[in-house]
Amino acid sequence: MALLLVWCAPAWAQSDAEKQLAKKHYELGEQFYKISNYPRALVEFSSAYKLYPLPGLLFNIARCHEVMANLDKALEYYHLFLKRVPRTPKRSLVELRIKTLK
Repeated sequence: MALLLVWCAPAWAQSDAEKQLAKKHYELGEQFYKISNYPRALVEFSSAYKLYPLPGLLFNIARCHEVMANLDKALEYYHLFLKRVPRTPKRSLVELRIKTLK
């Protein structure tokens, strides 16, 4: 039960306005990523994560760093993603990305 409370605590601290702003940053990040503007996508995903720290955003941040050849940062965020979501369905993909980047 304590683990569940710790896991949910960041969500409780967020106002609806912060959640909506985080969603807008995420959506902008997706748009920038689709047009290969990775630096702007990174800014938007990072802004969304600061407002509403959903673990999936760590994967997006890592991906941006990877395509921009910031390999140390990409590795850092992939590892952080796996730490936050150890049973993710993307685990094998992330582990392959980590292996490739090393």
